[in-house]
Amino acid sequence: METKTNLRDGQFESGTFAYQGSIPALMLVFQVVNEDGSNVVSDVMGVLGTRFFLEREETRFRAAREFGVTSSKSAKVEVQVEDGAGGWLSMDGPLFSDSEDGRAMAARYAFPRQSKEIRLRLMLNGEMEGELALPNPGYKAAAEIFSPVALPARAPIRDGELVLTEMAAVTPVPYPRLEVESSVSPSNGFVMSTTVSDAWGNIYPQFRESHLLPGVKMLRIDAVVERRASRFPYRLADVRVLGTAKPTAAGQWNTQLADGGSAAGLTELELLPPDAPVEEVAVKKKLGRSSSTSGDEPLACTIVFRGEMSELDWAAFEAAHKTMECRLFVQGKPVDGSCRPSSVSYSKVGGRVKLEGRYHWLGALPERVELTVGIPLRLPADHVRFETAVPPPVKSDRPGKVRVKGGMRQ
Repeated sequence: METKTNLRDGQFESGTFAYQGSIPALMLVFQVVNEDGSNVVSDVMGVLGTRFFLEREETRFRAAREFGVTSSKSAKVEVQVEDGAGGWLSMDGPLFSDSEDGRAMAARYAFPRQSKEIRLRLMLNGEMEGELALPNPGYKAAAEIFSPVALPARAPIRDGELVLTEMAAVTPVPYPRLEVESSVSPSNGFVMSTTVSDAWGNIYPQFRESHLLPGVKMLRIDAVVERRASRFPYRLADVRVLGTAKPTAAGQWNTQLADGGSAAGLTELELLPPDAPVEEVAVKKKLGRSSSTSGDEPLACTIVFRGEMSELDWAAFEAAHKTMECRLFVQGKPVDGSCRPSSVSYSKVGGRVKLEGRYHWLGALPERVELTVGIPLRLPADHVRFETAVPPPVKSDRPGKVRVKGGMRQ
């Protein structure tokens, strides 16, 4: 076996190190060949994407044909990066996927940034085959200065507080336990995502088999808190008002479009009684789905809105709303009940979009009062940052999880 280590202008052969991706990572494109020039087949299978997943095999690389790799030999190929303290860390991959020249890719999220050069070595069947140093694409002259907070720590959000209760000291990487405390919504009305990083800018994706780099004493937790459309109790100020509906003595509703509905391109709003004939409307694209009204909640009415707008206005309409499942209000207060899509249909003709949405309202409606109909706006997410010390490692049979008070989301 041999490795080609020609280095020109920071390039390793024609592959390069790339500090890129939605999550910053060290990415290496390289080539390993046999002495006779044939491609090497690895028994390490990698799946490339936002994250990297490994499935190690002790036999010949089963997916070789799928990736177009041909060789009479196979080898366990591993790429390692120096950890900044004299040790070595395995990179994800390599994934061999090019039959013409046998190039492969390996990657790792966390790697040392403090040195202008980064050291790598290639392992073949557990033996070191070669070592080289390349310019470090993630080099930083100094780490950021963190200001750690004592736990539990609190930060305000739009509808309450986000609480960092602890850093779960679970090997290999500690992860935050977070709770939302709110008087506006139950815990399941929120959904959270988190990013854990160190002072050098390394990100440690959750539930990855990745260790903290040597010397990391503090971590930064960036949390994004959003409202769950199906569970959050939207207020009148949180919706676009489509119009109003007044009950009649005959059990019908007289409806009137509001300025917000007309300005959005809607032309008609209806509330149909539960015994109204059902009009079949095809479900198209991904705007809605057929829905059953079975269950304990009675069907109170069917909300129908129609409109026509330009494709540009339609794109803005979609972007502005978290969901098109309607909400009902009486004198500014939400009506208890739930909205289920019956069907949503739209068609594009000559640069114009025609829309019709039908939604079932389940649950009792107040009698002889005017209703306000709205659809939830896309509320701004809360971005919260905590900085805290790394806890001492402890053994645990449960991985760290992001916890919303009353529930848990991995």
